Amino acid sequence: MRPHRRRTDAAARAYMRSVGRELPPAGPRVKVDPATGRRIALAYIAMENDPNDPEVRAAYNAFASELFDQWEFVKSVVRIDFTEGDPYPNSEAMRDDIRQNRRLRVFTGGEPHPILSYIVHPETGRSANDIFRAVHDVFGHAKEGNQFGPSGEENAWLDHSMMFSREAQRALTTETRGQNSYFNYAPQNEGKPVAEKQYAQQKAGLLPDEFLPPA
Repeated sequence: MRPHRRRTDAAARAYMRSVGRELPPAGPRVKVDPATGRRIALAYIAMENDPNDPEVRAAYNAFASELFDQWEFVKSVVRIDFTEGDPYPNSEAMRDDIRQNRRLRVFTGGEPHPILSYIVHPETGRSANDIFRAVHDVFGHAKEGNQFGPSGEENAWLDHSMMFSREAQRALTTETRGQNSYFNYAPQNEGKPVAEKQYAQQKAGLLPDEFLPPA
């Protein structure tokens, strides 16, 4: 394991111990099933954007709280620079920055999130959406070397989900598996070059439980 991955793995394990759990070993790398991806994309399209629903709010509040706790461990292994521009052309460039410079640049632009953009981290003043992007890039992507493509995003979701409570996993699944499935498999995006695909609308909602990670 390369030094930068050892550092991120150690930070993830330290976080898990801080909440009284051990980090399970990463499972075998999976390949996305396009048929499942299409089902998730359609479920995301059909999902109601309902940030005031108590069940939705509870899942997102748990998600934000746990992200803020994970942030304390992320910032010990990499410097986070927030930027309004898209910082990396691909996942390899991101990993190189972490490996060579111990730095991660995080994109802060895009459409506001109905819940996460309005929960503010007390120390940094950053939104939970910004903190999520940083933490997920480290613990979802960099720790196990997951790329930004369909299968890499699926593995990043699986790996990072192991670090959350079941309630928070519901929000994580919407934000990662749901949005990535829309990008890759929504009817309006399939067959298009990456540069021409539409990003998913930012929604606060919960996908059906069948799309959650194994309990």
